[in-house]
Amino acid sequence: MAEQLLTLDKNQTATEEGMRKFAGLQNIRLSEEARETLTALKKHPRLFNGSLMNIREAVGSDAFDSITLDRMHKAMLKGYKEWTPQWPRLISSQKSVSDFRTYYGIISGGFDRLPEVKEKGAYLEKAFDDDTISYSPAKRGALYGVSFEAQTYDDLGLLDSKIAKLGNAAARTYEYFFFYTCLDANPTSYDGSNNVFGTVGSTPGTFANTMTTNGLTTANLETAYETMLAQTALGSDSTFTDDGYVPVQYIPKYLLVHTSDVLTAKRILQSSGVAENANNGDNVLQGELEIISTPYITSTHWYLMADPGMGANTMEAGLWHGSAEPEFFYEAADSGRHFAFDELRTKVRTIFGGTLLDPRAWVLGSST
Repeated sequence: MAEQLLTLDKNQTATEEGMRKFAGLQNIRLSEEARETLTALKKHPRLFNGSLMNIREAVGSDAFDSITLDRMHKAMLKGYKEWTPQWPRLISSQKSVSDFRTYYGIISGGFDRLPEVKEKGAYLEKAFDDDTISYSPAKRGALYGVSFEAQTYDDLGLLDSKIAKLGNAAARTYEYFFFYTCLDANPTSYDGSNNVFGTVGSTPGTFANTMTTNGLTTANLETAYETMLAQTALGSDSTFTDDGYVPVQYIPKYLLVHTSDVLTAKRILQSSGVAENANNGDNVLQGELEIISTPYITSTHWYLMADPGMGANTMEAGLWHGSAEPEFFYEAADSGRHFAFDELRTKVRTIFGGTLLDPRAWVLGSST
């Protein structure tokens, strides 16, 4: 589980002075025999059925460590990419972060309609409402150590699979953060006092974005759809005849459900008739929404989400130097725990942050 990844604390960091970031194959002077062996190992790793220690001895420690670390780095990235990411579909704004200071996501309102300008009359200056919500990037990571004893019988394929699992864990970390922490945990909104959502089945909340009737049904989804279309922008007056009335115009795009409700969601959105209607009335939602399913929300929750590509302020992601790919580190030979405990350690690290922006871009419902 992503939440079980270890965040390195001060004591751990103090023992890792030998950890260095992987930078690809090193420039190493090899004997001709070692070079031929290394080439064969790169092309046909399964030809070597011996232990890692035997292969290391055959090609030389420097050459073996270089090719092994290259393989582990690629295996970690392969594992990271095996998990099909869903979280990028939630993002309307992305920032490149390079430190751990506070960053600010912007929730924008809009201008109301233009007033008439009389002949030789003055143009009035318009006011624009916006607000911000803060977040700070955080470091997440884990260590994986292979003992000397394990290296004597392990093979490269098994080592690859273990490191790939760390890549899987890194990918799931993003999913957990954006789906649960930023959304399903119902965080405090940009106003600093109210939660993003109200109480499911009870109150629509400050932002009138929570369903007051339970059930993942066609009728409730139609209500959620119309609820989102009726939202007004930040700072807007409530009545369309008021001068300051600004409809937000968030267009529903995604139906986000727990994996236990994905077939129900498909039944609702892919049927030509209303799924719950014995008379098979026309389903106006057919083909209107895309489905996102995730295990990282409460099993009874579902969400309608606006289209981030059509101006909706949904979520912001702050990614380390603009990339979500995890970083890979290894402990230099004969240093740290490698020297003290005969253990080869690797480390995977991600640094990122983010936040939900405008609650009006979301509607929360319950399937029960």
